[in-house]
Amino acid sequence: MFIVVLYSAWAVTTVYAHALLLRSTPQANAVLEKSPVQVELFFSEPLESNLSSIKVYDSNNLQVDVSDVRVDPSTPNRMTVSLRSLVDGIYTVTWKVVSSIDGHQTTGTFPFAVGAGNANAVQAIQQSANFRLPISTLVAKFLMLAALAILIGHTLFVTLVWNRALRTSQDEITQPALWKTLYRIGLIGVLVSIGLGILSQAGQTTGNELSFPWDLSTGRVLTETRLGLIWLTRLALILLAVWMASGKESPSKIWLGFIANLALLFTVTLTSHAATEAKPILPMLGDWLHLIGMTFWLGGLVYLFTGIRQLRQREDQTKSISLLTTRFSINAVIFVALIGVTGFYSASLRVGTLPALLTTLYGHVLLIKQGFVTVLLIVAAINLLIISPRLKRGDTNFITSFGKTLIVELVFASLLLASVSFLTYIPPAKNVTPTADLKSKTKVDDLRLEISIAPGVVGLNTFILNLKTSDNEPLLSAKKVLLRFTLSQQNIPPSELELIGNGDGTFSAKGVNLSLAGNWQIQAVVRREDQFDAFANFDFTIQQPGSSDKNNAASKQTGSLLLTIGLLSMLITRRRIARHQADSACHADASSAEVWAGNPVVSFDDQLRGRVFDASCRR
Repeated sequence: MFIVVLYSAWAVTTVYAHALLLRSTPQANAVLEKSPVQVELFFSEPLESNLSSIKVYDSNNLQVDVSDVRVDPSTPNRMTVSLRSLVDGIYTVTWKVVSSIDGHQTTGTFPFAVGAGNANAVQAIQQSANFRLPISTLVAKFLMLAALAILIGHTLFVTLVWNRALRTSQDEITQPALWKTLYRIGLIGVLVSIGLGILSQAGQTTGNELSFPWDLSTGRVLTETRLGLIWLTRLALILLAVWMASGKESPSKIWLGFIANLALLFTVTLTSHAATEAKPILPMLGDWLHLIGMTFWLGGLVYLFTGIRQLRQREDQTKSISLLTTRFSINAVIFVALIGVTGFYSASLRVGTLPALLTTLYGHVLLIKQGFVTVLLIVAAINLLIISPRLKRGDTNFITSFGKTLIVELVFASLLLASVSFLTYIPPAKNVTPTADLKSKTKVDDLRLEISIAPGVVGLNTFILNLKTSDNEPLLSAKKVLLRFTLSQQNIPPSELELIGNGDGTFSAKGVNLSLAGNWQIQAVVRREDQFDAFANFDFTIQQPGSSDKNNAASKQTGSLLLTIGLLSMLITRRRIARHQADSACHADASSAEVWAGNPVVSFDDQLRGRVFDASCRR
């Protein structure tokens, strides 16, 4: 977990939250002829109306709005505030919003001006957006996923692995007593994560790491927000699971508790990136199945490790361990395939393109996560292809080796959960403004011009203009070089930026002239003595944060198709594996079945198992 956190701190200086500011009226750095009636902001996610606000200040730091902040119920990502009549001057909009999807708080500022005389001054002011990720929030999410892996993994492991692998034993092999303790620890872990998550969520509204349970902010979060309803639902579900785990154990209580745990896992999906999609049903289903696959795989490793420790006390330890590991490996193949298919589908929605994968923090953490998965798959392959066959042949020396590889898997499983937790708090790559440098070349008269814009985003950029003669020599005679910026289809005046020469034909400067998303025309003006000015035009498209390219729609369709095909293939594969294993068991354990079905010394239940087993083989 700390590896991922440290990497994120190193990779970027500012982390943008999920509720990204997409556009505004007035727009950032806009110059208006007359006073606007209101400020209107649009964000990438729905907002919690009771926890979000806008304030507008003049150059004397006096508030000029009328404090009637409103989130539109029909368009919950839209927030407005009315303004008093504004005189000519520069004004600053400050906003603080809380996403109703994930509960993360974002703050930011941007300027606008009234009166053409303030055009140059407002262009020099940079807009900002900031997000502080409380460590307590990250810990709560990690604890929630780890605890649910213990809870859900227990039921799945017992049902799909333990009972099936050891059902042919003539003597009953009881479950390790430690498993009940682990299950209780999982229940406590969910309760702690819920409490920590509520206090962390309330703390964000006041700018603190945590709130106190008796604080007013805690009550507001629980009673006035969508997130509060989710937290209360989680509390009700975990209390139901605790009730089902108490008292005398029964199949109905086990499965009712399992359903409650699955519902708890679905509440994690309700606060994920999948819930922000325009059509969220399929993305949320994919995310939920992805988490279910992870809970079996990662939680199953815990129960496999502890189960092997008990089986080592038996005389037939190699046979029992071999049966257990083989059964787990078969099911792990299915669940890992589920993780892979749903993970690819989610990546197609959140990333979309290869450049986005390689140039964004979300893409980098996703690659780190895939690295952990790769290590886990390599270790699992070693267990399946090398160690398990040796165990089947009765080689007890490999039991210790198998235990060591399981420890390695558990370590990387924890790192995998940490990366999954952190991904939730990073905006998807498709919602991050592309950071690829913009470049273009052209020829005008006797000049060769090459312009470079870095990072090529809305806001502050570095502009570099390289000038050469027709002989490809650096132009040293330029007295003044200007860039003029014009945004098409927008009623804002053009702006200018003077570039400073470096003495080698290269001229550069920093500026916030690309203040809005859209199609920009940048005109380079080169002035020389005894010659007419040279004019060269460059056209660039600056994308809005949250926008997606044309390939993203195609990637969504492809991802949906692959998700459907993958799930169908997994069902078919699971059926074929189960049939093959049943056939193998029939041949290998025919003698055992005969003993169970016909030996009068054996109990009635075991005789019945033998008859059923024999009948299934005949089919």
